[in-house]
Amino acid sequence: MRWLLTGEGEMLPKPAPDQEESETVPGPRGRRWHHLIELVETSDDPDGMLADLFARAQDEARRRELERALIELRAELDRLKKRA
Repeated sequence: MRWLLTGEGEMLPKPAPDQEESETVPGPRGRRWHHLIELVETSDDPDGMLADLFARAQDEARRRELERALIELRAELDRLKKRA
C-alpha cells in the first residue's frame, strides 16, 4: 500500500514464509519435498532416515526395472511360441 501512496517500497507484498520455503524446491511436488526434508532434518537420526529413504527409493527403482524386463521377456517368449 505504501508503494501506491508514495511510490516507495515494494510494489507487491512479500510472500508468506511458507510460500517462500516451498518455492526452494520447484515443481508440482515442491511442498511435499520441502515437508520430507523437514521430516528428515528434524528427526533424531537424520542420516539414518535419509539412508533408509534412499535405500527404499533404490529398491523401488530396481523393482520397476525388473518388472519392465519381465514384461519384455514374456512378450519375447510369446513371440517365440507363435513362431514354433
